[in-house]
Amino acid sequence: MIKMAKNYYEILGVQKAASDEELKSAYRKLAKQYHPDINKAPEAASKFKEINEAYEVLGDKTKRQNYDRFGTAEPGGFSGFGGGGGGGSSIFEDLFSGGTDFFNIFTGGGQQRRGPGKGEDIYKNITLTFEEAAFGTTKELKFDRSESCNSCRGTGAKGGTAYTQCAQCNGTGAVRVTRETPLGRMVSTGACRACGGKGRIVKQTCPDCNGAGYIRRSVVKKIDIPEGIGNGQVMTIMREGERDPEGGENGNLVLAIKVMPHRFFERDGSDLFITVPITFSQAALGATVRVPVLKKDQAFIELRIEPGTQSHTLITREREGLKILKSERTGLFNRKDRGDLNINIVVETPRNLTPQQKELVKEFANSCNDLQYPKIRDYQNKTNL
Repeated sequence: MIKMAKNYYEILGVQKAASDEELKSAYRKLAKQYHPDINKAPEAASKFKEINEAYEVLGDKTKRQNYDRFGTAEPGGFSGFGGGGGGGSSIFEDLFSGGTDFFNIFTGGGQQRRGPGKGEDIYKNITLTFEEAAFGTTKELKFDRSESCNSCRGTGAKGGTAYTQCAQCNGTGAVRVTRETPLGRMVSTGACRACGGKGRIVKQTCPDCNGAGYIRRSVVKKIDIPEGIGNGQVMTIMREGERDPEGGENGNLVLAIKVMPHRFFERDGSDLFITVPITFSQAALGATVRVPVLKKDQAFIELRIEPGTQSHTLITREREGLKILKSERTGLFNRKDRGDLNINIVVETPRNLTPQQKELVKEFANSCNDLQYPKIRDYQNKTNL
């Protein structure tokens, strides 16, 4: 009787049609529940290993496709008619539909055990003040991650030496299996069951990591935030994520940036915007007003308001905005390294006038002629009002 493969969907508690996000969510929930550092039950370590094995296959698009079709993640594997993992296509359907490498199935041409790869990425959020994002800063970030156990050097064996080479696979972690089927003799290559594909048999487990080969630790990293970073941007710190179970490089630390709003500045990319209110007399006669700026060595500038300035006049001061990140500069000839400061001038109409002030305004209005109000005159001409 041919033994069926493990049902990885059942192990993770999801349906076969589960999305990538559903798989990841189920994996994280179970991994946290059965992690040996948290769950001290005798069966927790083996359950945790089984969960990781299931997600390693279903979390990889190619391996999941192979598993759904053949019941194994190995392209050259063969685990029986009907497959495992929730009812994949039968071997006959795959052979005669042309969707399978016929040669690999019969010759065992599938890949050997998985070598070193890359660990999982860790995702964190960082909140910055508007000024921190504008000027750049250094933040300390505390998070948990799995690191190789120092006691066993990641082997899972006591002292790092209490293991032997697997005699079943001679340390390769993979074995070739020959099966007699109605189609004839078939040879496939898969992970060695005796050692779980590791190539070694642990004689005595490491007491510090309970044989897992890694320990969950809390780490603190100083993160240099570049000047000019924006809300919603993502920073990737290479190789500061989870360790790879097979000894490859660590995953990455991925940071989502949130920038708090400013009390009067707004930004669009590297450009800054500020609204500055002025009085009617300042707009009519001209004036010099103080305008805040976002600079390390300067708090404000003296801005000249020209006589006759209209409300919502936009004054642009080039290269007085935020620094443009190198990754966002575009064009061979566009070497602009800073955005602009855009000042929106708004003329405020006085309220709660006294009777005397009202008479003065009326006197002033009567002294003006149509030529002094070109926009009103143009509007009246167009609308015949």
